[in-house]
Amino acid sequence: MSTQTADMLFTRRAREVLTVTLNRPAVHNALHPEQLGQLLEIVRAASADPTLRLLAVTGAGTKAFSAGFDIRALQIAKSETPPPSQILFAVTAALIACPVPTLALVRGYCAGAGLDLAMSCDHRIATADATFWLPAANLGTVYEPRSLERFQAILGPSVAKRLFMCGHRLEASEALRVGLIDQLVEAASVDDRVDNWVAASPALARSHKHILDEFAKPADRSEQFWAPLDRLRLESTRSAERARALTDFVTTSDKEHGDA
Repeated sequence: MSTQTADMLFTRRAREVLTVTLNRPAVHNALHPEQLGQLLEIVRAASADPTLRLLAVTGAGTKAFSAGFDIRALQIAKSETPPPSQILFAVTAALIACPVPTLALVRGYCAGAGLDLAMSCDHRIATADATFWLPAANLGTVYEPRSLERFQAILGPSVAKRLFMCGHRLEASEALRVGLIDQLVEAASVDDRVDNWVAASPALARSHKHILDEFAKPADRSEQFWAPLDRLRLESTRSAERARALTDFVTTSDKEHGDA
Protein backbone atom coordinates (compact mmCIF):
# COMPACT_ATOMS: atom_id res chain seq x y z
CA MET A 1 0.00 0.00 0.00
CA SER A 2 1.31 3.45 -0.87
CA THR A 3 0.11 7.02 -0.43
CA GLN A 4 1.15 10.29 -1.98
CA THR A 5 0.05 13.88 -1.48
CA ALA A 6 0.00 16.40 -4.33
CA ASP A 7 -1.23 19.92 -3.58
CA MET A 8 -4.90 19.49 -4.45
CA LEU A 9 -4.99 15.74 -4.99
CA PHE A 10 -4.36 12.74 -2.79
CA THR A 11 -3.54 9.36 -4.32
CA ARG A 12 -3.58 6.00 -2.61
CA ARG A 13 -2.53 2.70 -4.12
CA ALA A 14 -3.66 -0.53 -2.48
CA ARG A 15 -2.58 -3.58 -4.46
CA GLU A 16 -3.99 -3.16 -7.99
CA VAL A 17 -6.39 -0.31 -7.10
CA LEU A 18 -5.45 3.37 -7.42
CA THR A 19 -7.76 5.83 -5.65
CA VAL A 20 -7.51 9.54 -6.46
CA THR A 21 -9.11 11.98 -4.01
CA LEU A 22 -10.03 15.53 -5.00
CA ASN A 23 -8.58 17.33 -2.02
CA ARG A 24 -10.18 20.79 -1.66
CA PRO A 25 -12.86 20.14 0.97
CA ALA A 26 -12.98 23.78 2.11
CA VAL A 27 -14.57 24.69 -1.24
CA HIS A 28 -16.53 21.44 -1.68
CA ASN A 29 -13.72 20.05 -3.83
CA ALA A 30 -14.23 22.67 -6.54
CA LEU A 31 -12.00 21.87 -9.50
CA HIS A 32 -9.00 24.12 -10.16
CA PRO A 33 -7.11 24.13 -13.50
CA GLU A 34 -3.81 23.23 -11.83
CA GLN A 35 -5.49 20.38 -9.96
CA LEU A 36 -7.00 19.10 -13.20
CA GLY A 37 -3.56 19.21 -14.78
CA GLN A 38 -2.29 16.95 -11.99
CA LEU A 39 -5.26 14.64 -12.46
CA LEU A 40 -4.61 14.41 -16.19
CA GLU A 41 -1.04 13.24 -15.53
CA ILE A 42 -2.30 10.62 -13.07
CA VAL A 43 -4.90 9.25 -15.48
CA ARG A 44 -2.37 9.05 -18.29
CA ALA A 45 0.11 7.22 -16.05
CA ALA A 46 -2.63 4.83 -14.90
CA SER A 47 -3.54 4.12 -18.51
CA ALA A 48 0.00 2.94 -19.15
CA ASP A 49 0.15 0.72 -16.04
CA PRO A 50 -0.69 -2.90 -16.97
CA THR A 51 -0.86 -3.95 -13.30
CA LEU A 52 -3.83 -1.74 -12.42
CA ARG A 53 -7.27 -3.32 -12.13
CA LEU A 54 -9.24 -0.22 -11.12
CA LEU A 55 -8.89 3.57 -11.05
CA ALA A 56 -11.26 5.15 -8.52
CA VAL A 57 -12.00 8.87 -8.12
CA THR A 58 -13.62 10.42 -5.05
CA GLY A 59 -13.80 13.67 -3.09
CA ALA A 60 -12.28 14.56 0.28
CA GLY A 61 -14.69 14.74 3.21
CA THR A 62 -18.37 13.82 3.23
CA LYS A 63 -20.03 16.96 1.83
CA ALA A 64 -19.09 16.75 -1.83
CA PHE A 65 -17.55 14.70 -4.60
CA SER A 66 -17.08 18.03 -6.35
CA ALA A 67 -19.27 21.13 -6.54
CA GLY A 68 -17.95 21.84 -10.05
CA PHE A 69 -15.36 24.10 -11.61
CA ASP A 70 -13.82 26.74 -9.37
CA ILE A 71 -15.81 29.79 -10.54
CA ARG A 72 -13.17 32.20 -9.25
CA ALA A 73 -10.59 30.51 -11.46
CA LEU A 74 -12.91 30.94 -14.44
CA GLN A 75 -13.35 34.64 -13.67
CA ILE A 76 -9.62 35.25 -13.34
CA ALA A 77 -8.83 33.37 -16.55
CA LYS A 78 -11.80 34.54 -18.62
CA SER A 79 -9.57 36.22 -21.21
CA GLU A 80 -7.18 33.31 -21.61
CA THR A 81 -6.96 31.33 -24.86
CA PRO A 82 -7.49 28.43 -24.71
CA PRO A 83 -9.98 28.73 -21.83
CA PRO A 84 -9.21 26.85 -18.59
CA SER A 85 -12.17 24.56 -19.19
CA GLN A 86 -10.10 22.91 -21.93
CA ILE A 87 -8.11 21.07 -19.27
CA LEU A 88 -11.37 19.62 -17.95
CA PHE A 89 -12.22 18.31 -21.40
CA ALA A 90 -8.74 16.79 -21.63
CA VAL A 91 -9.24 14.99 -18.30
CA THR A 92 -12.68 13.65 -19.19
CA ALA A 93 -11.36 12.48 -22.55
CA ALA A 94 -8.46 10.72 -20.79
CA LEU A 95 -10.83 9.01 -18.36
CA ILE A 96 -13.08 7.86 -21.17
CA ALA A 97 -10.11 6.52 -23.14
CA CYS A 98 -8.44 4.93 -20.10
CA PRO A 99 -8.14 1.17 -20.67
CA VAL A 100 -8.30 0.56 -16.91
CA PRO A 101 -11.85 0.24 -15.50
CA THR A 102 -12.82 3.48 -13.71
CA LEU A 103 -15.17 4.18 -10.81
CA ALA A 104 -16.51 7.40 -9.24
CA LEU A 105 -17.36 7.24 -5.52
CA VAL A 106 -19.82 10.05 -4.80
CA ARG A 107 -20.73 11.52 -1.43
CA GLY A 108 -22.80 14.70 -1.19
CA TYR A 109 -22.76 17.30 -3.96
CA CYS A 110 -21.80 16.26 -7.47
CA ALA A 111 -22.37 19.23 -9.74
CA GLY A 112 -21.25 20.86 -12.96
CA ALA A 113 -17.71 19.88 -13.94
CA GLY A 114 -17.68 17.47 -11.00
CA LEU A 115 -20.62 15.62 -12.52
CA ASP A 116 -18.90 15.66 -15.91
CA LEU A 117 -15.89 14.06 -14.26
CA ALA A 118 -18.00 11.37 -12.61
CA MET A 119 -19.91 10.68 -15.84
CA SER A 120 -16.61 10.09 -17.61
CA CYS A 121 -15.99 7.04 -15.42
CA ASP A 122 -17.26 3.59 -16.34
CA HIS A 123 -19.25 3.25 -13.12
CA ARG A 124 -20.61 5.46 -10.36
CA ILE A 125 -21.66 4.52 -6.84
CA ALA A 126 -23.14 7.01 -4.39
CA THR A 127 -24.42 7.50 -0.87
CA ALA A 128 -28.05 8.35 -0.13
CA ASP A 129 -27.21 12.02 0.48
CA ALA A 130 -25.69 12.48 -3.00
CA THR A 131 -27.22 15.14 -5.22
CA PHE A 132 -26.50 15.63 -8.92
CA TRP A 133 -27.06 18.73 -11.01
CA LEU A 134 -25.67 21.01 -13.71
CA PRO A 135 -25.75 24.77 -12.99
CA ALA A 136 -24.82 25.65 -16.59
CA ALA A 137 -28.17 27.40 -17.19
CA ASN A 138 -27.63 29.58 -14.11
CA LEU A 139 -24.10 30.46 -15.21
CA GLY A 140 -24.96 31.59 -18.72
CA THR A 141 -22.86 28.79 -20.17
CA VAL A 142 -23.48 26.50 -23.12
CA TYR A 143 -21.91 23.15 -22.29
CA GLU A 144 -19.28 21.44 -24.41
CA PRO A 145 -21.22 19.65 -27.19
CA ARG A 146 -19.33 16.36 -26.96
CA SER A 147 -20.12 16.20 -23.23
CA LEU A 148 -23.81 16.75 -23.97
CA GLU A 149 -23.69 13.89 -26.43
CA ARG A 150 -22.17 11.63 -23.75
CA PHE A 151 -24.77 12.60 -21.15
CA GLN A 152 -27.56 11.90 -23.62
CA ALA A 153 -26.06 8.54 -24.55
CA ILE A 154 -26.00 7.47 -20.88
CA LEU A 155 -29.22 9.06 -19.64
CA GLY A 156 -31.40 9.47 -22.72
CA PRO A 157 -32.63 12.78 -24.18
CA SER A 158 -35.37 13.49 -21.64
CA VAL A 159 -33.18 13.28 -18.52
CA ALA A 160 -30.33 15.09 -20.28
CA LYS A 161 -32.68 17.95 -21.15
CA ARG A 162 -33.90 18.14 -17.55
CA LEU A 163 -30.32 18.54 -16.37
CA PHE A 164 -29.10 20.99 -19.01
CA MET A 165 -32.23 22.97 -19.89
CA CYS A 166 -34.13 23.03 -16.60
CA GLY A 167 -31.30 22.69 -14.10
CA HIS A 168 -33.18 19.98 -12.22
CA ARG A 169 -31.42 18.32 -9.31
CA LEU A 170 -31.48 14.55 -9.07
CA GLU A 171 -31.42 13.02 -5.61
CA ALA A 172 -29.58 9.73 -5.23
CA SER A 173 -32.66 7.51 -5.49
CA GLU A 174 -33.76 9.11 -8.77
CA ALA A 175 -30.19 9.09 -10.07
CA LEU A 176 -30.18 5.33 -9.54
CA ARG A 177 -33.53 4.95 -11.30
CA VAL A 178 -32.47 6.85 -14.42
CA GLY A 179 -29.09 5.13 -14.64
CA LEU A 180 -26.86 8.02 -13.62
CA ILE A 181 -25.40 5.86 -10.83
CA ASP A 182 -24.99 2.09 -10.67
CA GLN A 183 -25.43 1.50 -6.95
CA LEU A 184 -26.51 3.17 -3.71
CA VAL A 185 -24.27 2.35 -0.74
CA GLU A 186 -24.16 3.12 2.94
CA ALA A 187 -22.01 6.14 3.77
CA ALA A 188 -19.83 4.13 6.13
CA SER A 189 -19.10 1.47 3.52
CA VAL A 190 -18.29 3.48 0.38
CA ASP A 191 -14.59 2.67 0.46
CA ASP A 192 -15.28 -0.98 1.29
CA ARG A 193 -17.41 -1.36 -1.84
CA VAL A 194 -14.51 -0.53 -4.15
CA ASP A 195 -13.37 -4.16 -4.23
CA ASN A 196 -16.73 -5.15 -5.76
CA TRP A 197 -15.74 -3.24 -8.91
CA VAL A 198 -12.22 -4.63 -9.29
CA ALA A 199 -11.85 -6.69 -12.44
CA ALA A 200 -11.07 -10.36 -11.85
CA SER A 201 -8.95 -10.41 -14.98
CA PRO A 202 -7.30 -7.11 -15.99
CA ALA A 203 -6.62 -8.28 -19.55
CA LEU A 204 -10.18 -9.50 -20.13
CA ALA A 205 -11.66 -6.37 -18.52
CA ARG A 206 -9.63 -4.09 -20.77
CA SER A 207 -10.60 -6.07 -23.86
CA HIS A 208 -14.29 -6.05 -22.99
CA LYS A 209 -14.17 -2.36 -22.12
CA HIS A 210 -12.62 -1.58 -25.49
CA ILE A 211 -15.20 -3.65 -27.40
CA LEU A 212 -18.18 -2.18 -25.53
CA ASP A 213 -16.86 1.35 -25.90
CA GLU A 214 -16.47 0.82 -29.64
CA PHE A 215 -20.12 -0.30 -29.84
CA ALA A 216 -21.20 2.85 -27.98
CA LYS A 217 -19.35 5.27 -30.23
CA PRO A 218 -21.56 7.40 -32.49
CA ALA A 219 -21.09 7.46 -36.21
CA ASP A 220 -18.06 9.44 -37.34
CA ARG A 221 -18.80 13.13 -37.52
CA SER A 222 -16.84 15.69 -39.44
CA GLU A 223 -15.57 19.03 -38.20
CA GLN A 224 -18.40 20.59 -40.21
CA PHE A 225 -20.83 18.91 -37.83
CA TRP A 226 -19.08 20.09 -34.66
CA ALA A 227 -18.03 23.60 -35.74
CA PRO A 228 -21.41 25.39 -35.39
CA LEU A 229 -22.08 23.62 -32.08
CA ASP A 230 -18.69 24.63 -30.74
CA ARG A 231 -19.42 28.24 -31.79
CA LEU A 232 -22.55 28.26 -29.62
CA ARG A 233 -20.44 27.37 -26.61
CA LEU A 234 -17.71 29.89 -27.47
CA GLU A 235 -20.23 32.70 -27.87
CA SER A 236 -21.74 31.92 -24.47
CA THR A 237 -18.36 32.01 -22.72
CA ARG A 238 -17.71 35.53 -24.05
CA SER A 239 -21.16 36.96 -23.33
CA ALA A 240 -21.96 39.74 -20.86
CA GLU A 241 -24.74 37.52 -19.50
CA ARG A 242 -22.22 34.89 -18.47
CA ALA A 243 -19.90 37.46 -16.85
CA ARG A 244 -22.82 38.73 -14.76
CA ALA A 245 -23.89 35.18 -13.90
CA LEU A 246 -20.41 34.25 -12.69
CA THR A 247 -20.20 37.37 -10.53
CA ASP A 248 -23.65 36.72 -9.05
CA PHE A 249 -22.76 33.08 -8.39
CA VAL A 250 -19.59 34.00 -6.48
CA THR A 251 -21.36 36.72 -4.51
CA THR A 252 -24.16 34.37 -3.50
CA SER A 253 -21.71 31.61 -2.62
CA ASP A 254 -19.70 33.95 -0.41
CA LYS A 255 -22.84 35.01 1.46
CA GLU A 256 -23.96 31.43 2.01
CA HIS A 257 -20.65 29.79 2.88
CA GLY A 258 -18.20 32.57 3.68
CA ASP A 259 -15.30 33.52 1.43
CA ALA A 260 -13.07 30.46 1.19
